[in-house]
Amino acid sequence: MTDISYESMHIAMETSGYKLQQTSPQGSRLYVADGKPPYRVAHFEPNDATAAWMQRVGAKFGRVTDSGEPFARPGELPEFGLESTDDYHSDTSAISKSMLSVFMDSPVEYYHQFITGLMPRKAPTKRMKIGTICHAILLEHKRIEEVCVPYPYSCLGVGDKLISGKAKEFEQRMAKDGLIAVKEDAIRVIETTIRNARASEFGALLDLHADNAKYEVRIDEEIYGLKAKCRPDIHIVLEDQVIVPDLKFGSYKDEDWKRVSNRFRYWCQESHYTAILEKRYQRPVSWSFWAFETEFPYRVGPKRYGPRSIEIAANEHKNQMKALKQCYDTGIWKDNFQTEIELDPWSIGDSRNSEETPTENTEYEETQYDATDDTTF
Repeated sequence: MTDISYESMHIAMETSGYKLQQTSPQGSRLYVADGKPPYRVAHFEPNDATAAWMQRVGAKFGRVTDSGEPFARPGELPEFGLESTDDYHSDTSAISKSMLSVFMDSPVEYYHQFITGLMPRKAPTKRMKIGTICHAILLEHKRIEEVCVPYPYSCLGVGDKLISGKAKEFEQRMAKDGLIAVKEDAIRVIETTIRNARASEFGALLDLHADNAKYEVRIDEEIYGLKAKCRPDIHIVLEDQVIVPDLKFGSYKDEDWKRVSNRFRYWCQESHYTAILEKRYQRPVSWSFWAFETEFPYRVGPKRYGPRSIEIAANEHKNQMKALKQCYDTGIWKDNFQTEIELDPWSIGDSRNSEETPTENTEYEETQYDATDDTTF
């Protein structure tokens, strides 16, 4: 062990061009610099989860003297989360809706994503771009040129298809300036979507409650024995209730909305956020999803679960949170996948049942973007 302190190491790191990005609950520090691997500074060896994370991102390690801070024991969460530079998503010390959704799919995958850190989280897809940009313009009050930039002609090939290598290089250069690269026609879609959103009842709602609206504020509370977190797009705190208009970009028609809302478990998002907000403010939550269609005719409108659906969703959310707590308490993480396989007649080419063969629709592509934390990245 060296005799160098955190303070002396901090000066040395800054002299080397590093900046302090995050201090973990255990007291260790994470430094970053452009073009260099991350650097972990701590008075203790990394636990298994942090060691796996460090290996995956190529982080270096600097040891300093022990000044009495707590340390991470084997089996605990990674100190700095997973590759994300977004503190909200990288912080796994409190349960988000997206984390709970992973648990509902597979406790084993949850364990390796958020505890051992051996399994990377999913990366955002290109179809989320329009939602990300609209979200920044509507809620962060940015101009469109502050958020996105069109691909140059050098990135476009036959039929205006992107040339992958050149497009990726351009995206990386623009990302350094906080810009998202999109095609020229996407900018027109974004402009129309924003214009319709501001002219709708959604825009009127924001204008009416401008003084009471809070934008993208993280809230942490303990619910069902676990630390939990949420970060609503908007929540409006009134004397008798909390109004939450949640933004969704893409689907609007009933059949599309039902498919997407089931796929991304919007019921779980509403239940998770509502439980946290009610704990914080001690008043009922009035929740609505606002659907913004990103193609002609660019409709805008609210979507709400009925009272019975809200009750069913709240009970299931509670059960899943309790099941997650039990896994933490016992250290047992097991999947409950089916082992019995059912064989349909058409699976073995039974011509007598050929009329029952389902037709697969491969043309539909999901375009929904969830502007909160509930998209699993």
